[in-house]
Amino acid sequence: MQNGYVFLHRGLLDNKIFSDEKALKVWIWILLKANYQPAVKYVGSQKIELEAGEFFTTISSAVEELNMCRTTVYRILREMERGTQISLNVEQRGTRVKVLNWAVYQSSYVEMWNANGTKRGTQMERLHIYKKNIKNNKKNNVCDFAAYDSSKFEDVLAAIDKEV
Repeated sequence: MQNGYVFLHRGLLDNKIFSDEKALKVWIWILLKANYQPAVKYVGSQKIELEAGEFFTTISSAVEELNMCRTTVYRILREMERGTQISLNVEQRGTRVKVLNWAVYQSSYVEMWNANGTKRGTQMERLHIYKKNIKNNKKNNVCDFAAYDSSKFEDVLAAIDKEV
């Protein structure tokens, strides 16, 4: 998973993680490793189903990826677990790391999916399409976007959903 992005909430500035460069590095690593949608991972022949905001790792791979000593990685992960930022579930072949409140800070920007599993696009993509439709279809009156207050993002998304 080398593409895409995550959002950092400005509240991070007020969190004690921000003052500890190693903890901040681990936190950003966790956000970057977490799945943005449900996924399946195979470890050997074991099938592991992961939710959005979760990933599966081992302490050894975390140590290698973070370039930190084992005790530091372990200590920081446990502190984050006590601070209710993550949950750690040690399983037979590794550890399931879950970002708590993932949906609060990430999912409103993550790709939306229809009930049948087809991609609808991110809100930003949908906003771009909305603006493009206004520009291209205004003369033809194909879409009646004029009834919505385009200055409110929620109204824009509701208008897009109505037209889709």
